[in-house]
Amino acid sequence: MTAYRDRYEKIQTNGAQVIAISTDDQETLKKFKESLGAKFTFLSDPGGTVAAQYGGVQEGHAKRNTFVVQTDGTIGHTESGMEAMVPDKAIDACAPKGATQKI
Repeated sequence: MTAYRDRYEKIQTNGAQVIAISTDDQETLKKFKESLGAKFTFLSDPGGTVAAQYGGVQEGHAKRNTFVVQTDGTIGHTESGMEAMVPDKAIDACAPKGATQKI
């Protein structure tokens, strides 16, 4: 999450936003967000309902995934596991058409 925090300004420049969704409760997420100094939104999904809709639940907990949702609501880019911790490809997927990215 620190990599997303550190690159958040670049993500916003591309007209995108970050929403972190976790199966942790609201209080835990609030403390985690504060400890990171993150400016983006954290949503609690304690039952894993949202995570399950994206295929992101394993053995009762959410697994790390990154989804780039296009403005038409379709999924334009996905990453999972360790790849999802580094936002470079997701940021590139958010770039305006025809733009060249350097991160």
